Amino acid sequence: MAAHGWSTTKVPVLVALLRARGTAGLTAEEQRWAVAAITESDNQSILDLFGDLEQLKGGLVGASNYVQSVLRASGDSETVVATAPPPPGAVTTFGQTEWAPSEAVKFFSELDRGCLLPATQRNYVLGLMQNIVPSESWGLGSGDFGMPVAFKGGWGPEPTGSYLVRQSGIIDVGSSSGIAVSIVAFPSDSGAASFGTGTEMLTATAQWLRSELAFKPRPGH
Repeated sequence: MAAHGWSTTKVPVLVALLRARGTAGLTAEEQRWAVAAITESDNQSILDLFGDLEQLKGGLVGASNYVQSVLRASGDSETVVATAPPPPGAVTTFGQTEWAPSEAVKFFSELDRGCLLPATQRNYVLGLMQNIVPSESWGLGSGDFGMPVAFKGGWGPEPTGSYLVRQSGIIDVGSSSGIAVSIVAFPSDSGAASFGTGTEMLTATAQWLRSELAFKPRPGH
C-alpha cells in the first residue's frame, strides 16, 4: 500500500545529488547539510540540498524527475515523485510522494548492494543512516539486532487527522546477507498523540522481526 514518503525520501534526494555531482562529490557546505538532513532529519538542510539539485537539473520538475530516475534505477517502475506544493503541516514537495513499502525496499536494497552509487559514496550515505540521533532511533533503531543497522524514519499529518509514521533501512548493512526493510504505521489515534503510537508500533514490529531473524536463516539479496 502506497503512503506518503515523508522524510524517508530524504535519502533518495541525497543519493540523487551525489549521482548528479559525479566524481566532484558534495561541497563542504553540502556535506554539513547532508549530516543534518539524514541524522537529525533537518528539513531546511534537505531543502538546501534539493535546491542545489534544482540548480543542476533546471528547477523543481527537473530535480524531481531526476530523483525519480534514481528510483527507476533501483527497479521501482511505479513511484512518481511529487511536485505539487506541500499542504499545511508539510515542508517538502518530494516528501508527499506516494511510496509503497515494497518499492522502498527495492531502493534501499540496491543502495546497500552498491548499485546506485560508487562504493565510497554508498558507504557515506549508509554511514549517515547508521548514526541517527537517539530521539529518532525508534523502530529499527531500537530493535537490538546485534548487527549494523542503517535506517531513516519519516512522519507527518494525514487527512485522517493522525500521523503516518514510517521507516526504511537495512539490517546487517554491507553484508551479503543484509535485508532491506520498510514498515509503515497508521495509528488510530488522532493529533500529536498518534506520533507516539506510531513509533511504538514500529518499535514493536522491529522487535518482532528481530525474533524472527534469530531463528530463521536470512536470505541474501
